[in-house]
Amino acid sequence: MRAYTCLTLSSLALISAQTLAATHDPISFSGYLDVSFVSEDVDDSTEDDFTLDALELRFLYQGKDNLSVVAHVRGSSDEDFELEQAHLNYQVNKNLNIVAGKFLSIQGWEAFHAPDLYQFSTSATLVYPGMMNGASVTYSNDDFTFHGAIVASAWDSKDTETDDNAYDFAVKVKSIPDVTIHLGYTTEEIANYDQALTNLWASYSKNGLTLAAEYNHLEDWGGKDYEGDGWLVMANYEFTSKIGLTLRTSALEVENDADFEITDIEKWTISPSYKVSDDLLLVFEYSETENNLLSNGDSDLFAIEAIVTF
Repeated sequence: MRAYTCLTLSSLALISAQTLAATHDPISFSGYLDVSFVSEDVDDSTEDDFTLDALELRFLYQGKDNLSVVAHVRGSSDEDFELEQAHLNYQVNKNLNIVAGKFLSIQGWEAFHAPDLYQFSTSATLVYPGMMNGASVTYSNDDFTFHGAIVASAWDSKDTETDDNAYDFAVKVKSIPDVTIHLGYTTEEIANYDQALTNLWASYSKNGLTLAAEYNHLEDWGGKDYEGDGWLVMANYEFTSKIGLTLRTSALEVENDADFEITDIEKWTISPSYKVSDDLLLVFEYSETENNLLSNGDSDLFAIEAIVTF
């Protein structure tokens, strides 16, 4: 029922947004539809699912005096429509930007939205913050980006209280041709400990080839003195303007202060893609995940994904 509700609401929103956009130049509308078929085998037990993974509607109002408003509404087969993010942008000058509201963290190599990913599934080391409520300041030029944010919570997108704030910092280096280097740090006071993530990644992109490597260091991760490390290495190559291939390996390990392992996961992924048109992308994936702490925790995943952008 939720899938049908999402489609009905999105149709109404699309008609309204297109009507507004046709009469008000400052307003624009975009979004994407993401559906998939997934077959997953866990310990010789197979489960097949056809799912509406996401239907996202995006609204942009470009006002005067360098002020704009961004809003994203998102729903899926498993979740009703909700406000994913909404924030004010104030462009002080060509380099300095201030954001206030609900927005996405700057951390992490892998993107949050399906159209921006190189494959269907996320890596084993997906530990980044998501949507956050607060304010940020970003300074960017051709060589560097400096970013700082104060938010209610880094890992709880519904938290709006400012009793225990979280902090999100990052610097990006873009001065080397075709190379980007990102170093970020996020910390949040949770109960009697300060959960923290150090996120380091580097990418190289040229002539259809993209290479990336990421390292994550975790402190007080879900508990006091719980520490861990995660990493990924990936390569994507575009053979033609329509055909691409992604190879990725990733892992995550977390231990407590007694050196007892809490998490120990490794994942291998191969993901070809085919661009049917400017609006439609097909992504295929086979992933093998090994849970070294469970005798029956290994899994094999096969997925076919269709992403329509508009």
